[in-house]
Amino acid sequence: MKKKNFAQNRRGGFIRWIVLLVIILFILAYSGFDLKELVSSPKIKSAFWHTWDFLKLIWSDYIVLGALWLWNDFIVGILWQDIVLPIIDKIKQWFR
Repeated sequence: MKKKNFAQNRRGGFIRWIVLLVIILFILAYSGFDLKELVSSPKIKSAFWHTWDFLKLIWSDYIVLGALWLWNDFIVGILWQDIVLPIIDKIKQWFR
């Protein structure tokens, strides 16, 4: 039995979710459910904005600090300075 690698499995899962969402939307539209009316209701808008504010708070207070450390200290500091730049210098020496 041949196993799929992770990328193939994830892509297939994503496509399945999109197809499932489209099917659900068609069923709701066929049964007379007005999605536009639901989305424009004040309760849904309020819930959306509260969720958006919460996600912004989580990003700005918790996630961004770790992401900036990862980018500045690890990717730029270690990978770029210690690995990529020496390789670029070696390549430049070949063409001199």
